[in-house]
Amino acid sequence: MLCGLLKSSAVAGRAEEYFWRGDETFWAGRWDLPGPAESAWPDYLRAALSEGMTPNRVFAAKVMWGYLDDLLTKLATLPASSGLDAAQLLRRTFPDLRFVFIRRADTVAQAVSFARAHLTQEWYRPAGSEPGPEPDYDYDLIDGFVRQVDDHNTAWQRWFEDHGVEPFVVTYEDLVADPDGVTRQVLAFLDVDLSSAQPITVQTERQGTALNSTWVVRYETEHRNRQPTA
Repeated sequence: MLCGLLKSSAVAGRAEEYFWRGDETFWAGRWDLPGPAESAWPDYLRAALSEGMTPNRVFAAKVMWGYLDDLLTKLATLPASSGLDAAQLLRRTFPDLRFVFIRRADTVAQAVSFARAHLTQEWYRPAGSEPGPEPDYDYDLIDGFVRQVDDHNTAWQRWFEDHGVEPFVVTYEDLVADPDGVTRQVLAFLDVDLSSAQPITVQTERQGTALNSTWVVRYETEHRNRQPTA
């Protein structure tokens, strides 16, 4: 949601998952490149920078913890990368780098959203589109995502601390409550010139429905019942 809101401003880059291994083939095809293999990585990176950059030369990308190491490994193959740590690799590739860390306060609700998206393979919906058929509840899948969300949040926090990074933290709940206001706070953090900014508009449809709330309650009840008693 936040990526779309920032993109709509036309001054904060065009954030996509350019460096997610599952999307790299798509992007390589779009840019008429042979792929994101090491030999083609410099060309892939240049194309990603071009795609993700707004006319004011601000670049943005979405990076999840699950593939940060993939990105760093590829950046380390570039010339003069020897001896650079993770933060140095990122800052050399993306000058004046700023980190915006978005997380959800309700991690069970986030896990339910992930599970539902996984089951339907519908990870986002354009604004105005209709949802597909409702999937079947899966406790183990949700529980796995709960653990993953907690692990990844902890890993990001540790990474920021280890590399002296102070990200701008956005909670999903605040963003949903005030998308325009929170997006403007992020734009202020990015310190971009807003003189040519476009109106901030929601680009994707919120996918949560009453089914999500039902699953959250069901999961929490089952999880409590599965815990060992003293």
